[in-house]
Amino acid sequence: MPSTEFILRLEPRLLLAGGVVRALEPDTLRLPNPLRASGVSPIQVDLSYTPAETLVSARRVTGDGGVCIERSTDGVNFAAVATLPADGGAYSDRGLLSDTAYTYRVRREGSPAVLATALARTQKYDAGLIGTFASPSAVTGTTRSILSFGATSNNSSNDDATAIRNAIAASSAGDEVYIPNGVYHLKSRDIKLKTGVSIRGQSMSGTILVAQFSDQGADNPNSQVFRVEEGRNNITFSNFRIEMDGGQSMLYGIALGSGSTGVANARRVAIRNVNIEGFERFAIAIRNCDNILVENCLLRNATALGGGGQGYGVMIGYPQTFNVWVKGNTIGPVIRHAVIIQYVAHHNLVEHNIAIDNTEDAYDLHGEDEYSNELRYNIAYGGGGYGFGIGNTGSTHDDSGPDNWIHHNEVYNSRGGVNIILGSDRQFIEDNYFHHNTEAGIKVNNGGGRDLWFLRNRIQFNPVGVRLEDAIDPVLIDNVITHNTGSSLIIAASTTGYLVWRNDLRSNGAAAQIFSSEGIFDENLV
Repeated sequence: MPSTEFILRLEPRLLLAGGVVRALEPDTLRLPNPLRASGVSPIQVDLSYTPAETLVSARRVTGDGGVCIERSTDGVNFAAVATLPADGGAYSDRGLLSDTAYTYRVRREGSPAVLATALARTQKYDAGLIGTFASPSAVTGTTRSILSFGATSNNSSNDDATAIRNAIAASSAGDEVYIPNGVYHLKSRDIKLKTGVSIRGQSMSGTILVAQFSDQGADNPNSQVFRVEEGRNNITFSNFRIEMDGGQSMLYGIALGSGSTGVANARRVAIRNVNIEGFERFAIAIRNCDNILVENCLLRNATALGGGGQGYGVMIGYPQTFNVWVKGNTIGPVIRHAVIIQYVAHHNLVEHNIAIDNTEDAYDLHGEDEYSNELRYNIAYGGGGYGFGIGNTGSTHDDSGPDNWIHHNEVYNSRGGVNIILGSDRQFIEDNYFHHNTEAGIKVNNGGGRDLWFLRNRIQFNPVGVRLEDAIDPVLIDNVITHNTGSSLIIAASTTGYLVWRNDLRSNGAAAQIFSSEGIFDENLV
């Protein structure tokens, strides 16, 4: 529906000139739309209404009734959002969906006549993938089986890594190295890929690469099966399993890129249908990379779960890392963090993954200024930490960067849904379901953060629904916080500038506990 246009039309005039009567063209005066709407954030549209009569004559409109502002997402079905006086006013419509077009209209109360309409779109979050995601090209050249280069299935005395290397060396961009079903033993580590040459197994369950490293020291930094070096690109890994069976430690399953400063990114790499187990640090390590896809993988059973970077499923890190897309993977059990984003990595997307029995926060923004990442439609259950951790208390960590958007996820049978700490400002938590956890649905504490937005979350069957400590200007709108065994909401004295509006806080074991008067608590169901 277009915005309303108001035109004041003046009647034609007659002019007597030289004895001839001439009609002058009518004059028109175009007036501003009485209703103005502007998207001022991803969750808010500001509206102002000035009646047309006031615009024409500066005469104040009076009357017993007011005017009703209505909102629609389709231009057909409208719902009332506010009432203003007949002589106009302003209203901020909050709690909206981001990057969404809304139609507003004004009606006088009790009348179906529409006085004005206006359109507005909420702003888009600066989070998630940017531009067009660039996938690796399909194989167009030769398929080379490692059996043709001396690999021997089920022969533990052979180093089949040599056959894989030789097959890669014989290949050119567009070719692939094929590994049939069987058990292949890798005595030497760090198989390096060439640009445009892919690795494909016959099946994830039947093609098994067993790491039995014996070629170097246990702490060698290149202790991985496959490595894509900086600057390499256009590579796909698919349909095989990596595991460790004795020998020296396998730190990583697949390592992409380099953590060094100023290197060229590894890019356009896909890892699909790969099972990695028995690693010490990261199943998949991604450093200074872009346009990386990790899809439908099974990552579990790390050999170590201690601090200092052990037992991670997917590690996404370093300042040049963006457009990493992690989707549809199962990560756990016996994993510390399912997905970790750190070291200023930005504009990555983590979606539709399942984290099982992770010992710490499943999806972890690791407190090293990572920003503008989107995590959506993920599940975490059975873990010892929170589903989502923002900020980290480790000796070299602190706050996460801004503009991370966490939405439409489910966390249950864990410690809690999301935990924000150490001044991790401007985080957006929307449309999640946090339930049946052991501590809280949402917890902000230990330095908390500023400008934290919690919208339309469903928080149920936890000891506490929402606990806000050390939070500055937090916003809670349209959340359903019910059936928790303790308080629906706890606002500590250290929380200021809060807006708690239009939430359902009924049917909890205890009422909301508000220890700070520095905020707004309004229109909630209690």
